[in-house]
Amino acid sequence: MTERLTPTQDLIMETLAARYRTGEHLWTFASTHQKQADGLADMGLIHVMHGITERSFRASLTEGANRAG
Repeated sequence: MTERLTPTQDLIMETLAARYRTGEHLWTFASTHQKQADGLADMGLIHVMHGITERSFRASLTEGANRAG
């Protein structure tokens, strides 16, 4: 990856990687982090989905991010 991640993007990636290692593939984040997550999705690192609660979204690592981690 040639682009540098912001601290928030790095935290999102670390959270998702930790969840993946424990067998959980999705995590819910507050919508305040949506812009940062969309940047990660644009880089092909995560999938972003609608949240199950108001003002939230769910995310998971892409296959490429799983292999790189």
